[in-house]
Amino acid sequence: MNHSTLEAALGLSAPWKVTEDRFSVKEKRLDITIDFEPGS
Repeated sequence: MNHSTLEAALGLSAPWKVTEDRFSVKEKRLDITIDFEPGS
């Protein structure tokens, strides 16, 4: 999935950003990792 799409859907703005996403159809699960720029 596109990270910028997820960031927009979640309303994230700098310094926050999506760094990883994992989707499992079998488990019906979406995991999203959110982080921020170091030093911000």
